[in-house]
Amino acid sequence: MLAGGIAALAAIGFFIWNSFFSAPETEQNFSNVIFEKSSNFDIGYYPDVNQFVVLLQNQNLDQAREEAEKAFLDSLQISKRQACQLNVYLGVSLETNFGLSGRDFGLSFCPDGIIIEE
Repeated sequence: MLAGGIAALAAIGFFIWNSFFSAPETEQNFSNVIFEKSSNFDIGYYPDVNQFVVLLQNQNLDQAREEAEKAFLDSLQISKRQACQLNVYLGVSLETNFGLSGRDFGLSFCPDGIIIEE
């Protein structure tokens, strides 16, 4: 990774610690911070493993994924390219679709993103 890329990731990490952990609208427990929540998805950050988790919670998975990915980018104020450099798990909740739960589909716009086929 180029030095600029490392600096960008460090800046993102600084933003996470200084914004999410002090924002009054976040839900915090001992291992994670949920910083975006809707009826369609939850987005959280797990500092112990340095991973973002996007969990889709709507039967219309394409719509939920689109909304969640937009909220993820908007919350972090980053580009798609920057998002693809982060450790992001995008999955489907057990309650939403048992058969698809437990799989990491990744962000749809990243090279390792997988189409969710219902």
